[in-house]
Amino acid sequence: MILRMAYSYPTHTQNPQGLYGPTSAKHSYKAVSYHNRKSLKRSTKSRWAITEGQQYEVFRIADEAKPDPWHCVTANGHFSVVDKCREVLGTNEERLGFFQKPANVADPWHGYPVHSSNKKPSPALLDAWIKVGAIGEHVRRKIERGAI
Repeated sequence: MILRMAYSYPTHTQNPQGLYGPTSAKHSYKAVSYHNRKSLKRSTKSRWAITEGQQYEVFRIADEAKPDPWHCVTANGHFSVVDKCREVLGTNEERLGFFQKPANVADPWHGYPVHSSNKKPSPALLDAWIKVGAIGEHVRRKIERGAI
């Protein structure tokens, strides 16, 4: 399957330690091999359909969101969407990115694509996305139903 992407991702490169970033919030991102699109399929691991640099961009969008990062307290991590949830991020048509908050503040973040049927942003985060125009009401309803 070939996924066509409409969003124009900026170019990001790894530093010598294999990390991307930091973001303006001083967070770094580490792409984890078992979530990359070319890794072996595992029933317990979703895979990105995008490159490592693009993964960082999806993380950066959530981490640098204004007025607040797109953090979900109930899931203890950031959720992200690209292009009002039209951009396919995962190899199984996932359109949400999730980035678990690291246990140690100095550790890099990492993430993976998710379906809202498996992991859902909180109502407060969905409200924030609506307020800043990151998603529309129809997308919100799909997320709440677990259909995205």
